[in-house]
Amino acid sequence: MLPVEYEVIAIAPDMTPTDVLPTGRHLGSAPGLRAQPGMPVCQLRSATGQRCGSVTSVGNGRFAVTDMASDSRDFGGPVYSLTDDNNAIIVGLVEGTWRSAPQIESWQAVMAQVFIDSHTYSPQQQPPGQRMISRHN
Repeated sequence: MLPVEYEVIAIAPDMTPTDVLPTGRHLGSAPGLRAQPGMPVCQLRSATGQRCGSVTSVGNGRFAVTDMASDSRDFGGPVYSLTDDNNAIIVGLVEGTWRSAPQIESWQAVMAQVFIDSHTYSPQQQPPGQRMISRHN
């Protein structure tokens, strides 16, 4: 499995975190749900709202969706499967683009990397490199 990139952010004390997407859907997780070829998925795009497509290939902890365009503002955003009760289940995070198709890190790969990092990081070590993605109020 390829290394996974992710961000951990702190929420300001005066902010209330939510698991509701701007579309009104609740974003949950289901550890057993894995991206598979042909699976319909959506992403919430920063510029144009929700965009949906189908998983085309899966491998190395990542998957691709060739019929869903993305741009750099979408990197790090959730990719999810819609449920019958109008909610969403996360299946990955947009990592980048390859051959004009969004490349998504599977949610299982992201959680595995978080687990590894949380069990190997020591306060005496230099923390991993950090970068600011964006800040929205």
